[in-house]
Amino acid sequence: MPPRRIKAERGARRQEPQEDAETEPQRTQQEDEEARLERVLASIANYPDQPIESVQEDKIRILGSEARAYDQLYNQSLEAMVDTAVMLADALPGGEDPFENEEILKVKESLMELLDMQHISALHLDALDNDVRKPVGAGRKIIVDYKSQTARQKYAKSKTFKAFVGGIWETGHSEAIPPTTQFLPREAGDPEDSDDDLEVGGVTQDYKCPLTLQIYVNPLTSTTCGHTFSAEGIREYLKNNDTCPGTGCNAKISMAVLKLDRGIQKKAIAAQRRAEKNAGPSDDSDIDED
Repeated sequence: MPPRRIKAERGARRQEPQEDAETEPQRTQQEDEEARLERVLASIANYPDQPIESVQEDKIRILGSEARAYDQLYNQSLEAMVDTAVMLADALPGGEDPFENEEILKVKESLMELLDMQHISALHLDALDNDVRKPVGAGRKIIVDYKSQTARQKYAKSKTFKAFVGGIWETGHSEAIPPTTQFLPREAGDPEDSDDDLEVGGVTQDYKCPLTLQIYVNPLTSTTCGHTFSAEGIREYLKNNDTCPGTGCNAKISMAVLKLDRGIQKKAIAAQRRAEKNAGPSDDSDIDED
């Protein structure tokens, strides 16, 4: 065989593996990381349990402190998102459904993503505090289980998501807020909607102080029973009483257990603003000048 033909065939054979490699699907960095983690988890059974040394315990304690600091940031960001959504809803022209507004839907999506991050962070923190001696795979399974839940399973009972829905609803409705599940899609794994949901869902929020009968001003909430009153009204009441004036409540109450409720304060201010907006300017044209 001529030398040139031999060299050509050798060159072709050298190129074949390269061409095969190019046709193989490329693994993403995430897939590589997951595969590496699976190998690590599979090898854990080969190592006996070891006691946690004091140095390692200190590191775990530091990690826990950092995680708690992040949780405060999560709460601040979530509160800001709720406020933003309510302001957007309040600014919409009459007749437009705020739950279909594109900008509010973007805030809703970001809110749910941040709730996921906060919950997963809490799972990690719980593992640091309580589950250090459990198998590593057990903690990972909890996170996988959470991620596999439906939107209703993850957010329907979230106080933050309820505040998001409630704040938006109140900008255009005076009737009771529907169950939170009505604002989340039903997915495979969710029970069928039923009348039972309606029985426990809707509530009407009143931002009037039961003592002054006016919209809350500097609202103070009792840490013992959760009832809220305007500062001036409850101070006057406590001059001669020490029992909560809430309907059917017998809890002892004093200024020591009353704390400024900034959440109620913001909602009360918004309610006052909406009431003034709905009332509109007085129309003197209907006044009889005879």
